[in-house]
Amino acid sequence: GGGGGGPSGASTSTRGSRSAADVITNVQSLIGYFDLDPNRVLDLVLEALEAAPGRVAHCRELIGLFNPAYVPHVLGFKFAGYEGEPEATPSSLFVLAAQLLQGGVVTLEQVLPHLVPSLADMQEEYGKYTAARFKEAAAFGRTLLPSSLDGDGDESPAAAAVPPPSTEAAAADAAAAAAAAATEESPTPTGRYQPLGLLRALVDADDWATAERLISLLGPIDAAAFSPVRDSMLSLLERMTDEEYACVVPMYTLSSEAPTDPQPTVAPPSASL
Repeated sequence: GGGGGGPSGASTSTRGSRSAADVITNVQSLIGYFDLDPNRVLDLVLEALEAAPGRVAHCRELIGLFNPAYVPHVLGFKFAGYEGEPEATPSSLFVLAAQLLQGGVVTLEQVLPHLVPSLADMQEEYGKYTAARFKEAAAFGRTLLPSSLDGDGDESPAAAAVPPPSTEAAAADAAAAAAAAATEESPTPTGRYQPLGLLRALVDADDWATAERLISLLGPIDAAAFSPVRDSMLSLLERMTDEEYACVVPMYTLSSEAPTDPQPTVAPPSASL
């Protein structure tokens, strides 16, 4: 039955609310009256902010309603839900984490332990990847003769580096290798390697201070070697220099589109006084 001292639907609805204070009051009422799990409510709040990232900056008081020590764990639990899943972590979750970092709600040291793979695993994998690429580069243009292989199929010390059959063939091989390298996907896509996805979101949010700290923690990993991160870095550089550079070289001169209105011709000053 409809028992009596509970909050009515009208009194707890946040629809039409124009201030965070109204939302906070209503959320407190719902948690207290229905004895809701605060962590579950926090998870729903973060999910709502993930869907509307523009409101994160205005909802710090709402997030402050919960124990700040639990915020990194609830956020990390959301990232852990994509571990081992075939689909990549959505960019909206990285944007939410970047905004919480930028707003000081959580710290990088609190978030990183929840991301997969770990920085140590990423560094190990990246080391294997670069070693394999260096090995391929060192073997380019070499031809192993049958006599240079021992019984186990390994290269013997007598193996000689035989030059390519012709200069034209070498040039064609080099061009094909360069084209393959240019079109090859990054070895660690940012959607599946969560630290890189977070780095990209931080750069997109213009939070270079936190992004730089994360880059230093990546150690030997060249973050700019991965195309999504590199593109975000280039966009940030363009935003930083566009205003100053525009007065020297307008952007339209770098593209195929010229301004529709012709620039007025200014006559040179007269030589006479």
